[in-house]
Amino acid sequence: MMRDIVVAVVLMAAMSLTACSRPAGYAASWPIETYPYGCGDMKHITANSPLIKGAPICATGISLDEGFTYQDEFEACKQSMKNYFDYLDRMAQCKIEDTKMIVEAIRKDFLAYQECKQQSVAICDSEQVKQAYLEASIVKISLWFPSFECEQKNGSYLDSCIAELADDFQELAKGHIDARDRFLRAVEADADETVRLFNCKANREKFCF
Repeated sequence: MMRDIVVAVVLMAAMSLTACSRPAGYAASWPIETYPYGCGDMKHITANSPLIKGAPICATGISLDEGFTYQDEFEACKQSMKNYFDYLDRMAQCKIEDTKMIVEAIRKDFLAYQECKQQSVAICDSEQVKQAYLEASIVKISLWFPSFECEQKNGSYLDSCIAELADDFQELAKGHIDARDRFLRAVEADADETVRLFNCKANREKFCF
């Protein structure tokens, strides 16, 4: 879904990029911003900094002049914008895939532990499951590994252990999915704002900020 949204924004930006009138008779070399980031760079993203690098300065920098002055300037900014939207699309897809893998890994760890407990094995390894609680992307005071129920050798606590694990898995998965959705909304909002600023400048409006 987010990919469709980002692609739609990119298409809107591409159509808007033709709005600039291009003065002739001037040749210059203008910088083109690059965004050489992929899924391996997701570790640098935090809740307070959802993107590694911001939108092209040619579109978002505060300017008191009237839009783009030179054709080469416009063309360079247009390419920077394309690079930026490609980057947003990559980051959105990386976040979607990363979240899917995290939730699936947690599911497998919980299932393995539950199956072990149901088989009445004397010692079931709970370390991976406990780690999922520690790495939870949400803060909830009641979301703790059910140590008492799950670490009792008395089988009468088994049903409570399994029930709590099932409920907690849903909460843990929801926390990661909610974090993903917040990230995608931030990317979408950033894309919308970048398009607005670029269009303002491309339309030669004054005071684009």
